[in-house]
Amino acid sequence: QAVIETTVQNDTQWRDRIKVGMNDIGNFQYGFFTGNGAAVGWNADTAHLVDEGSPGTGSYHLTMIFGGGEFLMELMDIITDEPAFDAAWLDFCRLFNASNADKIARYGISFDSGGFSQLYAKLQCYAGQRLNDTTLKQTAWNIITSNTVGVWPPVTQVGGTDVLNPINEIANLATNDAGALSLSEYAVMAIAPELSPNSFSSMTEEWDQSTIAEYDHTDKKSEEYEIKEHLTMRKKGRNWRKLLWRKTRPYSSINNGNTFDTKALRPPETFTLELLMGVNLDSSTDSRSATTLNFLDFHIHPVTGFIPSEAPLARLPVEFEAWEIALDDAVRSKLQVGATFGLTDAEKLPVIPIDNLKDSEILLHRAHAVLGYIVHFYAHTLPPDARILIPASISLPLLQISAELDMPPIMTLYDEVLTNWTFKDPASEDLFDIKNIIPAQRSFTGTLDEESFNLAPLRVELRGAEALGLIRKALHDIALSEPNTIMNVTETLNQLVPVFRGIKDALLGVRDGCNPDVFYRKIRPWLIGGDGDPLRKWTFEGIDLDPSLKEPIHLSGSSAAQSPIMQALDGLLGVEKPLSSSNGLDPGTFSASAPFAHRMR
Repeated sequence: QAVIETTVQNDTQWRDRIKVGMNDIGNFQYGFFTGNGAAVGWNADTAHLVDEGSPGTGSYHLTMIFGGGEFLMELMDIITDEPAFDAAWLDFCRLFNASNADKIARYGISFDSGGFSQLYAKLQCYAGQRLNDTTLKQTAWNIITSNTVGVWPPVTQVGGTDVLNPINEIANLATNDAGALSLSEYAVMAIAPELSPNSFSSMTEEWDQSTIAEYDHTDKKSEEYEIKEHLTMRKKGRNWRKLLWRKTRPYSSINNGNTFDTKALRPPETFTLELLMGVNLDSSTDSRSATTLNFLDFHIHPVTGFIPSEAPLARLPVEFEAWEIALDDAVRSKLQVGATFGLTDAEKLPVIPIDNLKDSEILLHRAHAVLGYIVHFYAHTLPPDARILIPASISLPLLQISAELDMPPIMTLYDEVLTNWTFKDPASEDLFDIKNIIPAQRSFTGTLDEESFNLAPLRVELRGAEALGLIRKALHDIALSEPNTIMNVTETLNQLVPVFRGIKDALLGVRDGCNPDVFYRKIRPWLIGGDGDPLRKWTFEGIDLDPSLKEPIHLSGSSAAQSPIMQALDGLLGVEKPLSSSNGLDPGTFSASAPFAHRMR
């Protein structure tokens, strides 16, 4: 209220008193973890706060879990000139649920935060958004999904002599627990919807719409404005309020309004352009009822296209650290193809179950990338005459993860390029300017040539993202089949011309930093997959340990031909149709002998 009065009446006295206290908290040695039983003293005359406790005794407080956290999230958008307070606030958010080691690293002491981790998960997730730390957000989701406190049994009917009239009841429901947990769940869903597990993604229209506001995809705001607004909020790291209303709405499919779960949001293995673009071109229905879905429903961002709109996850949770260490060692060892026997300890790695990865596509993709690089390091450092037998410690989890993602058990362009980068400056106003992107966070050679080689497809995807909206517009116009359809489609194709030219320039830019000889002799050999040499097929040990697994077919390795934007443009323009029966190929067949473009798609 004081901040509002300051704004409306241009009277700063109350705001200034608030800022005195903010400055005090920012300068406390233990920040928000200061106080006597979670409280500090206050001098009403000076507005100063006074530390009256012992180190680390201030922690859990009701005000923080019943709206205080949300209030401070908004307050930091209004008062932006108290950096010490903001730093203390972020420390509190990220460290409340942290380990003692993390607390010691920051404050020099360990202490008990006071419990209620499930209620503070929202602050942990908020810190992850502000700090561009996906691990914090994922940890918040893990807490929410594993929590049992405040989760109550289903509604039951109570009748007979216990009541005058039959009623529906949740026995022993505690409103404090249920209310605080709901606030935490809403915030985590709003801040990190991309990490939501299946159990949250598949919620139906039975949600109470008085609590979750319906988001209308026919909102009068233009899509372009929505996109710019969304990216602006991402840059500031404070998009939780709008996403709360925008992203918790359950998605409906184009067929009979059924609800998608996370896996159903993935395009099927047989690439269909109409599903990718969200347009129903079923000729058996009235073409005027063609339905258009939001790009985000299919994990496609309207501005960044097929590239994730946030920096990819930098590391897996600790239980999978053995994989990360093996990859770190391989990169650091500067291994040579066929000349040094690397990853000799791969056989000694434990076979790690992937159960705790299955609820998060972000974790699955990170694990696929890590194991994909490891399998290439392992196979290509074997002696030239050695049999390539991938040990079960690598092959079994890689095969299982690949099955979950509908991806081949090998390094792909998605692993090598599209999720192999980070931001130079996460707070940059021009976040996705190519100069603000550092490619090749994982590298076989550690050379600038490999970095430049990986940067070219990133340029292509970012430049081509603009084409996705034009493709959808063209397909939508075709579906409507109106008198001016030809004119509208022609206009759209003309708008694609400068995009094509930009893609061409981005592709040719690879010559600026990648020496062809270095690529051909030092980089390309690492990228060759399991079907590169017909005399040395890769054998995946341990596949018989999981009856659900099938012998892998897709083993061609990473190639720029896997570029999703190029495949989308091919689909629009009818350039090669390897999935149609007109060319004599079975659309459901992906054999190793199929044409190259067929396999890459």
